[in-house]
Amino acid sequence: MSQRPNAATQQTTLPPDRAQPRDRRWVVLCLIIGALLVSIPAHAAEGVAAQAAAVPAPAPAEARDAPDAAHLRAILAAAPGKKRRALAFVVDLDSGAVILDVRGDEPAYPASVAKLFTTAAAVRTFRGDERLITRVLAGGRRQSGAATLAIVGVGDPSLSIKDLGALADKVVAAGITEVATLVVDHTLFDDALPRGFKEKNTDATYRAPIDALEVNGSSIAIAVRPGARQGDRITVEVTPACDAVRVIDQASTGPGRKSTIAVRTRPAGKFTEVLVTGTIGVDRKVVGAGRRRVADAGFLAGEVFRALLIERGVRIA
Repeated sequence: MSQRPNAATQQTTLPPDRAQPRDRRWVVLCLIIGALLVSIPAHAAEGVAAQAAAVPAPAPAEARDAPDAAHLRAILAAAPGKKRRALAFVVDLDSGAVILDVRGDEPAYPASVAKLFTTAAAVRTFRGDERLITRVLAGGRRQSGAATLAIVGVGDPSLSIKDLGALADKVVAAGITEVATLVVDHTLFDDALPRGFKEKNTDATYRAPIDALEVNGSSIAIAVRPGARQGDRITVEVTPACDAVRVIDQASTGPGRKSTIAVRTRPAGKFTEVLVTGTIGVDRKVVGAGRRRVADAGFLAGEVFRALLIERGVRIA
């Protein structure tokens, strides 16, 4: 864009760097603790092993650090939870010395343990006062409008509906009530999915998509309410409500308090479809279906922002 007047910003502060490890080996130690609960799908072992074979082996250790190894083994032995498999391969990143090797040559899915790599990298890279700033830029300003309004995502995972509402308020406060084109810029991240992401078919929020612009954890909350009388249509409430979500209502209001409501979501391109079947008793107040992941995180965030602007009287062509 050629102009950036009246930029509205929402700032989110990263946690201060209070957990900086004294030794990089302890970053790897975190991976050991999490790996205790990892389950290894048999069908995936060959592919993971083939990829692991291409990684250069660490330099041979001149001497093992026995006290550290004993300490790490004690932590492994005392770790809580049901230990399905204990795999550990700890290397001193400075010297290449092997500190600990417990079945370290066996392939395994790191699963959620992989998040620790990202967390450790962020803690070591960003200063304590670093901020992720989601910007709204206006170009081609006119008396009460803008030729283009753009919201630019920077990967803030904590962005909420309230935050987007605050940005919409700042657009109105800048005197913009008409927008020719609304641009949703979430190009900081690519569209690649991690290996194995599609191997599990679930709409659970722990597998929600990640995007440079996302809101509400890339998830929606669903609640079902009965009609006023038996046989009436039900009401499906989706939060956040926006055009990125389509409700397919195949349910009805039944007698009493009994509920056979079933709710599932499914992707339809960028859209998320919410399919509701069964009956809900007329005497029930609400049946909550919890939170579900959406098909496209950036599309949801953009549609939520558009809805919030329209709610505040901003006309978008």
